[in-house]
Amino acid sequence: MDSSAAATQPGPERRVARVFAPASFALALVGVFGTVAVASQAHVLFADRLRMAGAVAAGLAALAGALFAALLGGAAAVVGRRLAFYEISTAAILFRSAGGDPSLGVLGFLAWISWLAVAFTIDSWGTPMPSLRWPYSFHYAGAALGLIAMTGRHAQSALRRHLAPG
Repeated sequence: MDSSAAATQPGPERRVARVFAPASFALALVGVFGTVAVASQAHVLFADRLRMAGAVAAGLAALAGALFAALLGGAAAVVGRRLAFYEISTAAILFRSAGGDPSLGVLGFLAWISWLAVAFTIDSWGTPMPSLRWPYSFHYAGAALGLIAMTGRHAQSALRRHLAPG
């Protein structure tokens, strides 16, 4: 057998997963950014709609967010046919550096929850409290005002940090 025949003979085909899979990254990105939305909506469901105690609702909401993240992380691993460490790490870095300041994600979350609290306060005007027969809006207005104050204070703190020299 001469050397030209050996060079043209195909070797066994090996299928190796790519180092960075775009489909896995898309799933990881949705998982990382969507966890905040899932956890907050789960808290609204558990605390408001199902009327669970605050600590129980917060714990179940955190569990729902963790399960959502694990589900999408697992899907990213299955799609990429490997652990998907690079994709999940890149999505986490993007989440952490959104806007150059990690606290901007918290500020956006507080602004969104404040808006939801105000909307809920307005929507509950026609529902009377069982004990005083006043609208539930009086009861929920404290939470809405507190969230608005937290949003303002966090914005002030983020602005001060951003404008600080050095």
